Amino acid sequence: MDTLQLTLPTKLRAFIDAEAAARGHTSAHDYLVAVLKEAQRKRAWEIAEKLGLEGMQTPARPLTEDDWAQLHARIHQMASADDGKS
Repeated sequence: MDTLQLTLPTKLRAFIDAEAAARGHTSAHDYLVAVLKEAQRKRAWEIAEKLGLEGMQTPARPLTEDDWAQLHARIHQMASADDGKS
């Protein structure tokens, strides 16, 4: 796991502490991790939606063995990244 140090204005730190408490987090750290994970999930969904829409605009064709292998590799990569390593 990596460490990131931030210098925040006092008012922003107070806001983060208040949000953490209001949302049931035990610390500002836990709150920020939750906020960033949610942003990461939202971005992944945006990418998936974009790719899905692009896919719907291309002609349909049967999936090949290579297509399936690539799909499985991408799913495995995404699952591995979400196993607490992110």
